[in-house]
Formats: sequence, C-alpha cells, structure tokens
Amino acid sequence: MLEEKTIYALATPPGRSAIAVIRLSGPLTIPILKKVFRPKKEYEKFPARRVIKGEIIDLENKELVDEVMVVVYYSPNSYTGEDMAEIFSHGGFYLPQRICEVLKKAGAFLAEPGEFTKRRFLNGKIDLVQAEALLSLISAQTEKQAKMALSQLRGEVSLIIKNLGEELKELLALTEYLIEFAEEEEAKELGKNIKNRIITLKEKIEKIFKKTDFHQKIFQGIRVVLAGRANVGKSSLFNQLLGKERAIVTEIPGTTRDVIEAIIDIDGFPFILCDTAGIDFNISLIDELSVRKTKEYLEKGDIILLIFDISEPPQKADYDLLKMTKEKNRMIILNKKDLTHKFPLNFFNKEPYLLISAKYGEGIEEIVNKLKEYTKNLYSDNETFLFLPRQVECLERVLKILDNISEFTYWEIIAEELKIALDYLKELLGETTNEEILDRIFSQFCIGK
Repeated sequence: MLEEKTIYALATPPGRSAIAVIRLSGPLTIPILKKVFRPKKEYEKFPARRVIKGEIIDLENKELVDEVMVVVYYSPNSYTGEDMAEIFSHGGFYLPQRICEVLKKAGAFLAEPGEFTKRRFLNGKIDLVQAEALLSLISAQTEKQAKMALSQLRGEVSLIIKNLGEELKELLALTEYLIEFAEEEEAKELGKNIKNRIITLKEKIEKIFKKTDFHQKIFQGIRVVLAGRANVGKSSLFNQLLGKERAIVTEIPGTTRDVIEAIIDIDGFPFILCDTAGIDFNISLIDELSVRKTKEYLEKGDIILLIFDISEPPQKADYDLLKMTKEKNRMIILNKKDLTHKFPLNFFNKEPYLLISAKYGEGIEEIVNKLKEYTKNLYSDNETFLFLPRQVECLERVLKILDNISEFTYWEIIAEELKIALDYLKELLGETTNEEILDRIFSQFCIGK
C-alpha cells in the first residue's frame, strides 16, 4: 500500500554543474509547490508538462533562494503515477541542498533510495522486470549492456513472461476441466494433449536459458584469463590490450604475485582481463598461494589466453598448462616473435595459434578480433532474455516444475504444481512479490530515482 506522504530528492549528483534537478512527488506536491514557488506569471492552475519560470522562496524569512524553472506532471501521467514536479535550479553544492531544505520545511519528506521508481511500480506504470531493467540501464557501462536493459525496459521480456503465464493458465484450466468434467475417453485424449503442451512449454523456456548464461556475462563481464609461465609476457600483453600501463612490467620473473583485473570495452561488450601469476614459481608460501589462485581463475575463465615464450624451449609448466586447459575455450599465443625462435611450432599439434610481440604491440589486433568472434557466436541484437539472478531463479523454478510434472500421473498433483509455477511467473513480474524483495531491489537505486 502506498504511503500518503509527499517525497523529495535531489535527482542529480551534488557538485559544480550548470543545473541541478530536484524531484517532488505525492499528494501534496501542488500545495507544497504553491508555498515555496513564486512563478513569474500568475496561474490559476499550474499547466502540465510546461516549463514555468519563477523563484524558490524560503518560507521562514521570505528570502529568495534561487531562480528556477519548474515542470509539473499531474496524476496519473507522471513518472510515479502521482502528482509530481521537477525543479531545475542552478547547480553546485549549496543551492540544490538549500532548496531541498525549503521543501522539507514545507512538509515534504526525503525519499528513500529508489522510492520514486518503487512508487512507479506500485502504481502499475511498470512491472518488476522493467524496474530492474531501469537499474541495469543506469549501471550500464557498455553499448550492449544499455541495449539489453532498454529492451527489458520497453517490456519485451515482460511480454515473453506474460505469454508463458497465459500458456500456464490454459494448461491449468484444461487440467481442472479434465479432473472435474471429462469422461474417460475424453480424459485420455485431453491428458495426452496437456502432457504434449507441457513439453512444448518446457522447450520454450529451455531455449530462453540457452542464451541467458551469455546475456548474464554481458552485465557481469566476459572473463578473459591471461595464463602462462613467469616472464612469458602476460603483463605486457595485458597492458597492450588495456591500452595503458596498468600491470608492472619488469625483467624479474614472477612480478605479478596476485591477479590484476581490468575491464575493456570491445564493440560494446565488457571483457574482464585477468593477469595471473606465473604457474612455475620457485616454491614459497606466497608463490603457492599465487599459483593456487591462478588455477582458480583458469577454472572460472570464459576465455583463456594461454601465452608461451617462443624464445625458449618448452618447459614442464608449458605441458601442464596445456593439459589443465584442454577442455577450456582457449587461445594459444606465442609471444616474443621479435626474438630468436626456440619453441617448436608443432608443439600444439593442429591447434591454431597466434604469433605476437606484446613488447612492440604486434598481433594485438588479431587477439581482439578473436574476442569479437566469441561474442558473434553467442549474441544477437534481435534477442533479449533474462539476465539478472532473481529473474533467472524464478524461471528455473518454473522449468523444474515442468520437468517434474511431465512424469506425474495424478492430475490433481499436476494442477497444484501448475498453480505454483504460475505463482513464480507472477513473482518474476512483481505481481506477488513480498515487501522484503521489493526493498532489496529498490534500495540499489540512488535516492532521486
């Protein structure tokens, strides 16, 4: 249930800027505005969605606080679905905060994080998937992240979920009809039809999950692990890919004692570069921990850049690295092509490799192109599915139910399970979500959103 209080918040970050935006929303928006805002032109009623010039006045001493512009939105045609106003003041640290103080004195309450968007959701302007997409859009760091969030915000994913829900409702209605009214022969034929439709629905959801893992990576980052013996040039390659000096490069073997991470944007996709410790240190406690962490990263990596030094013959650690990563999606890289070649090129059998010089930046573009190929095989701009953990978890529960009931023989149990699956889809869209989950989601927003 929505509270009756009227809320305010600064919607732009404090600091030196041309303008600042302060939001006001709730049942007392217009009365509060009439107390503190003196328009240049007299209005019987503030016009909707028009810029109104005027001044903010301190209620206590009638002093001018700032010259501002105000836009008023009336319920239900506003962001929150309530009466709402946006005040455009001069930027900086002092003036926006002073206007907030004036609004507080006039009876408004400081908004909780995400409270404007929460009211938008509670007033039925968006569903929970769209609300989460708004948070993802604000957090987006790359083009593809923004595109995925926008498609969810437009309701494309919600429509897919609603269609799944409609199919579940139809299956439930057929199942309940079978239990209550169907004769033996009709029940047999109807039962077969229901089971076939359950299988078809399950396949639709499985198709969504085929792309979901990669779509999650678009927001979490595609993990690229640079691995190799000490001093093969991992840190030099890391810096070349990053485009700036981030890892310390020296001639001393084993400089990178811990994993260094950095994010790069390649064609709108976030790649997390992980520069790991060399795999063949002299034995010491620190080195053992470093090698253990490198192995952990190799397990979790989406792409392994396996780097070898072409100026030295293969060593035991090179064989170990090949064996450790044989089941992984890896790219073989022979570094130091500018030096005398002592590494046999038939070492990798028929597995392709790239010949580079990280020191001089030769071959880097080929590596980047290979990373681009990885995304082309797994992503299409025409497809957008779930990518947030809560959403995926809800759909996984639905899929598990459909997996189980395809084997059930008692229709009463199938009907009950279908009802539970339907509830999970409602939870996904926020139709039955409890207050604790809502608070957790909206608390991640900034105060003015």
